[in-house]
Amino acid sequence: MLVQTHPAPIIFLDTCAILDIPRSFYRELASSSLIPRSLGAVRAASDAPPKLHLIVTEGVDGEYAKNLPETLQDLQERIIHFSQVSLSLPSTADSSPLRSGLASIEKNLEVLTNQIHQSSRTIATEQACVSKARQRLSAGTAPGKRGSTNDADCIIIEHFLEFVAKLRALGFQGSCIFVSSNHRDFGRAPNPKTPLDSEFANLGIDYMGDIASAMEQAGLA
Repeated sequence: MLVQTHPAPIIFLDTCAILDIPRSFYRELASSSLIPRSLGAVRAASDAPPKLHLIVTEGVDGEYAKNLPETLQDLQERIIHFSQVSLSLPSTADSSPLRSGLASIEKNLEVLTNQIHQSSRTIATEQACVSKARQRLSAGTAPGKRGSTNDADCIIIEHFLEFVAKLRALGFQGSCIFVSSNHRDFGRAPNPKTPLDSEFANLGIDYMGDIASAMEQAGLA
């Protein structure tokens, strides 16, 4: 396992954490440090040896592929809106640089989003974790909701807990950070819902709402 060979902080990303990069352009509460620290995460994960391990599940890979086009379409619509506003500026000299800059922002955010995903290592799906996830969902245990049929978040969290538990058993003492902005299901960072709070505490896991705060928590900001 690479984490054992080259110990470094672990940041585990759900789909929201990755897609929040392009969304940061139009979300008022997005951290101003999200983009530079996401760039830093890509560099740290790509170093030899790596200074950071970005981890996702196969489920996150699938959700990312499914939701990325719509997220980028939303971004493009916002860019188009701002470009149209620029047309009302007094002169072409005023509006052209703005439109050019907006187009560059759109492309760079798309590239960075893909870089974060491509820099992440994928945990293979394990049937034991899927079974635990279904039990969690059936019991209505966070992030599951009683009566729901969507076990995606439960599968993500069960794989993460199992992954960290194995590392801790092998003596890994580095930072392990779960990142999601999905506060409705996981809780508002840095305070996960019960019983995630005790499950995280038992394994020395931190919970952060975005990559920016995770990088700071990992000492890599």
